Amino acid sequence: MEQIQSVFNLENAIGNWQQAMLVTALTPDDVEELTQHLVDEIERLQSSGLDQDEAWIIAKKRIGQPSDIDVEFSKVNSDFATNRNMLMAFWGATIFMVMQSLLFVLPTRLWHLVGHGSTLHIEYLLSYTQTNNLLNIFSVTILIGGIVIIARSNQIVIWFNRMLTKNSGIINPILLVAGSFIAFFNYIPFKNMFFNISKGTNFNSTLNMLAIIFYGSLIFGTAWFTMRYCKKELRNFKTFNENINWLTALAIGLIIQMIILSTKFFELYGLKYIIIALLFCTAGWMIGNSKRYVLNLFTVQLGAFYVYWVMLFMFAHWPWLSCATDYFSILFALIIGFIIKKLTTPHPHTS
Repeated sequence: MEQIQSVFNLENAIGNWQQAMLVTALTPDDVEELTQHLVDEIERLQSSGLDQDEAWIIAKKRIGQPSDIDVEFSKVNSDFATNRNMLMAFWGATIFMVMQSLLFVLPTRLWHLVGHGSTLHIEYLLSYTQTNNLLNIFSVTILIGGIVIIARSNQIVIWFNRMLTKNSGIINPILLVAGSFIAFFNYIPFKNMFFNISKGTNFNSTLNMLAIIFYGSLIFGTAWFTMRYCKKELRNFKTFNENINWLTALAIGLIIQMIILSTKFFELYGLKYIIIALLFCTAGWMIGNSKRYVLNLFTVQLGAFYVYWVMLFMFAHWPWLSCATDYFSILFALIIGFIIKKLTTPHPHTS
């Protein structure tokens, strides 16, 4: 028995058990709650005289097999497994985008800075040797990262789940701001490759639209599935709308307004008012489901107003008349969306 105790590691056993539970229909909150029950049961059994490994075996059996628990929780968290898989897919793509920026795009710009002084003409192609070195570094880094992830998968998955659950309120704003910057940083070299061949054509506009759709879907999809993964009230669209508060409304206004501003930076002027109508009408409709919809309507337009104020303050040449026109278009779209929601919502009959 003493030999078994020297080999058995309760912390590793609980970590492996958590790993098995995290691939079921259990949410991170459910896993934490069950883990606490498991630890309490182990301590109770040990206090009655059982050894650590014996207490572990009995406690784990009393909690239940992961497959049986998965069946029961699938009835409650029917779409959670799909959301978790989407979360991992989006985060994998986002991490790959960051690695591409750090290991390929950034060195490219640094080499041009060294080679051309203060001029950063990133349309110049790298030499064969430089390109080959970058690709080798990129490949080796991914290979090493893959080996580390496979070797330490249990610890990484548990750490990643805990990090998302505890820090989602910080991670999502950072993801939206830093992710947008990194996406733009990655896209510019690619766009400049086609600059000369696309002169006099509409190719640039098409390429810009494709970039907005691709990177926008990636960044906001990652943020959305992260929120849904960490917060029970956000796991379907209806409950998300009902739980919108002033802070969420402010974030919605900022996010939509940043999307609208991208039409100017990407030279897609014709789509601006279509995007305003679609997105802010949708925002008004969503806020119509919330409890404090007056406050939320005020804060969602406040996010848009703040972005315009920053633009006018930072850029003296920014057309204030265009900003005013856009802002009143936003207010109009919000009100229309809100009215549509209220008119289409059945009211209970009062006696």
